[in-house]
Amino acid sequence: EIIFTVFFIGEVIVKLRVFGWKEYLWGPEWYWSWFDILCIILAVVDMGITYTSMAANQEAPSSSLLGSMKTLKLARLGRIVRLLKFKIFTELKLMIQGVFTGLRVLFWAVVLLVGCMYLIGVVTKTLFGQERQEFRYVPIAMFTAFRCFTDGCTTEEGEPLHEKLRDRFGGFFML
Repeated sequence: EIIFTVFFIGEVIVKLRVFGWKEYLWGPEWYWSWFDILCIILAVVDMGITYTSMAANQEAPSSSLLGSMKTLKLARLGRIVRLLKFKIFTELKLMIQGVFTGLRVLFWAVVLLVGCMYLIGVVTKTLFGQERQEFRYVPIAMFTAFRCFTDGCTTEEGEPLHEKLRDRFGGFFML
């Protein structure tokens, strides 16, 4: 961690010397510059707190603010995104765009699944809610229907639920 922090500090110093203060801090890519500086500040504060508490033979404080700071260290990985503007990474950029485009389709597939499970839950609660505890409430009926579709269709006693429903409601249930 110390090596990476020293490396990032060195990178900022070199960029300040090459581009100058004004160009580096307020130039066309000012947001990356300030992001780098923020990452360095967080790393230095985190190391300071960690090593100070280690020197005092205490456990590092674990307040929510410090936990958030440690989580923000992951934001340093966001610096890799800058590499996508180079021509050599065109295919990688297309792959990442495909993943994010697929997430939108996946979101709507989940919405459709939940909608279908809700409809099935309402119907099964209405039909079987008084008879079986697996269908007493809509959320429980939704979960039971989901379990039946994904190979887990048993009662709480471990007996096959579809057999219990067929015995009680006959062939109509099987339609």
